[in-house]
Amino acid sequence: MSMHRKYASMLLSETLERKLRSIAAEGHNSKKTASWYQECVKGFSTFLEEKRIEPTVGNLTIDNVEWYLADLRTRFDPRNKKEQVRISPNTVANRARGLRALSNWLYERDYTKEHQLAKLSIPKAILEDPEIVEPHEIQKLLNRIDFRAAYGYRDACVILMLYDLGLRAGELCNLTMEDVHLEGKTGWVYVKASTTKSRKPRPVPLGARLHEMLTNYVERYRDNVTIRQNKPTDHLFRNRNGQKFTTNGILEILYRRSEEAGIRRLHPHLLRHSSACLSIEAGTNELFVKQKLGHSDLGMTDYYSHLAARRSILKQQKAFSLADQITIKEDKPRKTRNDKGKPRKVKPIPPQLRAVK
Repeated sequence: MSMHRKYASMLLSETLERKLRSIAAEGHNSKKTASWYQECVKGFSTFLEEKRIEPTVGNLTIDNVEWYLADLRTRFDPRNKKEQVRISPNTVANRARGLRALSNWLYERDYTKEHQLAKLSIPKAILEDPEIVEPHEIQKLLNRIDFRAAYGYRDACVILMLYDLGLRAGELCNLTMEDVHLEGKTGWVYVKASTTKSRKPRPVPLGARLHEMLTNYVERYRDNVTIRQNKPTDHLFRNRNGQKFTTNGILEILYRRSEEAGIRRLHPHLLRHSSACLSIEAGTNELFVKQKLGHSDLGMTDYYSHLAARRSILKQQKAFSLADQITIKEDKPRKTRNDKGKPRKVKPIPPQLRAVK
């Protein structure tokens, strides 16, 4: 393959630095995106060094990448210290996507004359349906919370906003008081473009229950939370220091509250999945769900429609099963003489006499 000789000898580590600077210049503040590229490039570079191949742009070829992906399938995940577990197919597919995306970026920036990995086949990932948090589980969790305490009321509002509105944890953390509109009988929250994944703002309406709870929280509990600093932030939800929540703070609340309620461990994106799926099951229009969750296109929303359809099939099968409509007359099993644990009686066989010649 033809390639600019000037950049063919450039190390992949330097390429990674340039890519991360490009991400920062575009205004993306996602640490996960940067971490994703780092894992993909460093893993591939380490593999090349083990094979005594210099980790350069010139060696970012489809043959070397396929060799690397095949090697990944035989390795154990170093993050699992309790037992040896093979690296999952999803991880292998993610590494392939990351390297192909880097190759495309090199081509677009004219570092290479061709997209070196354009014909790379991405391994198929295993897509399992996410578990859906049912309303009775949230009810059980809320029943364990003391609504008379400021922290308890705050935590209940946080959980319901994640579950009802389908907000991402980062979007919830960055909500300020000017983003919350509680005037009148109905209200809504405004999610700023700078806090969303798609870089598009969106208003999200509040239901009657959540509108009432947020109004009570703002009027009675928000300023009554003990604050260890003199200058609290203007964010809707604040931690003990008076500053905005972090995603780790949200995780801590969900882990602690779910453990207290004796239910499975919850996390923000599980509640987001549940919000989307259950909304569609209830008959909500897909376009409304797309707007509520902030999807850039209907592709992801369509995934939740298929998930809701699969759940509906299971429910209908339980309610109406063809096998349940058939009356089967089963013959009773025949009893044997030793069914009651009594020894079987053996009839003695008389000896046969032989004639003596």
